[in-house]
Amino acid sequence: MQAYVLTRYGDTNAMELRDVPEPTPGAGEVLIRVYAAGLNPVDYKVRQGKMRMLTHLDLPRVAGSELAGVVEETGPGVTRLAIGDRVFTRVDKQKLGAYAPYAVVDETFVAKMPTSLEFTDAAGLPLAGLTALQALRDELAVKTGDKVFISGGAGGVGTLAIQLAVWLGAKVTTTASPRGEDLVRSLGAETVIDYRTHKFVDILHDFDGAFDLTGGQDLIDSFAILKPGAKTVSIAGIPDATTARDIGAGPLVTAALTRSARS
Repeated sequence: MQAYVLTRYGDTNAMELRDVPEPTPGAGEVLIRVYAAGLNPVDYKVRQGKMRMLTHLDLPRVAGSELAGVVEETGPGVTRLAIGDRVFTRVDKQKLGAYAPYAVVDETFVAKMPTSLEFTDAAGLPLAGLTALQALRDELAVKTGDKVFISGGAGGVGTLAIQLAVWLGAKVTTTASPRGEDLVRSLGAETVIDYRTHKFVDILHDFDGAFDLTGGQDLIDSFAILKPGAKTVSIAGIPDATTARDIGAGPLVTAALTRSARS
């Protein structure tokens, strides 16, 4: 089969369309026929080598982080999925493999697609959706009645984060341009601040948590609008030691990121 392969770290020439063997599922894995794959900022950062400190890849390797498709074959021990299931998944960070006609993924990473979704829609959900869910549920512990601020709500992660925060019972405030205001309100945002004309730090106060998607001054300002003891979670800042431990980056990288966070 042909696949887009990351041959080395570098510019766009580091990616090549190559003939590669069709993968075979092992124990606990499923073979998925890929109908659609998502393209994310993390993919070009991986290509450029910006993630090498966190994730070690043996190159060359089929690239791609998320996909949607149909289960074609199951390996020994697979119990949750069956041949013919329509599924979507965020693939293993250490293996990648979404940019190919077939991909092998551990079944623990895979979920059945809602019947209402098309493959092209489903393929863009796993990475952004998990990012938003982990930030809101696991890190911020959002609960009913919380006031949550989400910067850049009209973006890929933001549109999902707004819906998830509302689902968790929060009252959501976000920033957006006039062009994006109708969208974020339709997703459940109660208050929308036009970032082109207003600084949210001059308007907001006493929030139970903030989810920063834009970085820079917005990240700094988000701390000023929180209640004492509340926290901001950012995906636009420097990775921290928790991130390093979660992806198995090792003690040296974890220690380095701990020092960076404290400096």
